[in-house]
Amino acid sequence: MDGTVMSHMLEIEQELRANFVERNEEIRGLMLAALSSQHVLFLGPPGTAKTQLVQLWSEALQARFFRRLLTKHTTPDEILGPVSVKGMVDNEVWRRVLTNKAADSEIVFLDEVFKCGSATLNALLSLMEERTLDNDGVLHKAPLISMVGASNEAPTDNDEGLGAFYDRFLLRYIVQYVSDWSLVREMIMLPKPKFTGLPLTSAELAQAQAEVLKVRITPMILEELEVLWGTLKEEGIVVSDRRLKQTITVMAAESWLEGFAEITPVSVRVAEHTMWVKPEDFILVKRIVLSSINPYAIKTAEIIEAANEAIVSLNLTSSEALNQVQAIQVSRQLAEMLAELKGFRSNDTSVLAGINLIERHRQTIARAMGLIP
Repeated sequence: MDGTVMSHMLEIEQELRANFVERNEEIRGLMLAALSSQHVLFLGPPGTAKTQLVQLWSEALQARFFRRLLTKHTTPDEILGPVSVKGMVDNEVWRRVLTNKAADSEIVFLDEVFKCGSATLNALLSLMEERTLDNDGVLHKAPLISMVGASNEAPTDNDEGLGAFYDRFLLRYIVQYVSDWSLVREMIMLPKPKFTGLPLTSAELAQAQAEVLKVRITPMILEELEVLWGTLKEEGIVVSDRRLKQTITVMAAESWLEGFAEITPVSVRVAEHTMWVKPEDFILVKRIVLSSINPYAIKTAEIIEAANEAIVSLNLTSSEALNQVQAIQVSRQLAEMLAELKGFRSNDTSVLAGINLIERHRQTIARAMGLIP
């Protein structure tokens, strides 16, 4: 596992968080989508910074970005590209000009996505699933990293023909207005979102995606998933085979981003954003998912997040000289976190993995300070 790539992605995540208020879950969802090649749906009212967030994320990935506001009149030509008149006249072929359209882009953002007709949206299925587009007999391989949809509401049972398209959005987030006035004040004082950090290269993303595929799933995780799957089924929430398998890949991405080589129990929590269909089921699914994670795993996750934030604050991937005083302070913080984890006296996999991670962080700092070779 390349800690440099992981640290870089965590730094990008931290900068995105610094630009938005109460959007940490959504930002983590975008990072997981990039790592697992999945798609994201943001459900929420207008004015919740959905568009700004996706644009800034795209800049952080140096991705070719395509955005379109959909209406009931939107046609496939507007998303996939118009048919080439020259091609029709000269060669009698019905091929689209794909340049600068969805199949030529790495991040695709469709706003008011369910306002569009099912015929147009279902034309995107192969692009979302296989990253291909049949362009009148010529198979076009698309560079798509992820498609993000935004909408005020989810499709209803009356929206015929949208089921397959809706199901392709694995990660689903209900985005609300900022909840507390103190946070509203913080939001008001923030400058216009701007990414000023070091963007992720395509080579780094490809390397990270390859490492995610190597993250192991343990028998214990399979047992937890079996219980979760069964409990959801008893509540009438049926998870498709494809959605379950893709969720495991997102769990692997979550574990990798936290520095682990195997899926940890706490990573099961990402299922709260993948296993609901109707928005009104979200709270129930979240409760079931969290009840399947043991308390040690939850507390360990909080400590790991704090540890990763501490190590990122040192900016060890920068060429600038290390701040020795800050490094000593972070090292002491990590020592306290390590003591807390060891105090659990637990053989839980996530606790042991957390101990190993923090010990690696401390060694990284000591190496950067020249205390060990």
